[in-house]
Amino acid sequence: MIIDDVLNKELTILYLLSKGSVYGRLKLHELLYTAREKYLSPIPFRFVRHHDRPYSFDLQRILDNLVMSGLVKEERVLNQGKIVYKYELTEKGKSIIKLFEPNEEIKKGIDIVLKNLREYNPCLWDNLCGCVPIFQAIPFSCYNAFLLLFFHLYRECRNK
Repeated sequence: MIIDDVLNKELTILYLLSKGSVYGRLKLHELLYTAREKYLSPIPFRFVRHHDRPYSFDLQRILDNLVMSGLVKEERVLNQGKIVYKYELTEKGKSIIKLFEPNEEIKKGIDIVLKNLREYNPCLWDNLCGCVPIFQAIPFSCYNAFLLLFFHLYRECRNK
């Protein structure tokens, strides 16, 4: 049973990363935490509060093992003036996730989190994927107002 539990945890991480790269260790933790807590997906990790954010020591240990085994690539990159870890599947990891997948309820929870993030909070989605770094500090509720102000100021500067 222990092997099945570890395999299920590994497949959960691999499935999430099969959907795209994730910038930041804590973002990876937050995505799986949201799937577990908000969408009641049976994500097989226990989370604690760590610096006011969800964190799983078990998730980090298994993620480190996946990196050491060559299934996940961990790269330090500069993102928004900070060095963060970028996680993505290697070719070996992609072949594993094609052969094995986590159970349907876990997949559904992860898919719902990613779908809602893309649809309802594109600013956060862009930041998660390492794009549009200038918008990270802008709450989604202010996003449209920020864009209108930016384009208004841009037009005024061009007219001068």
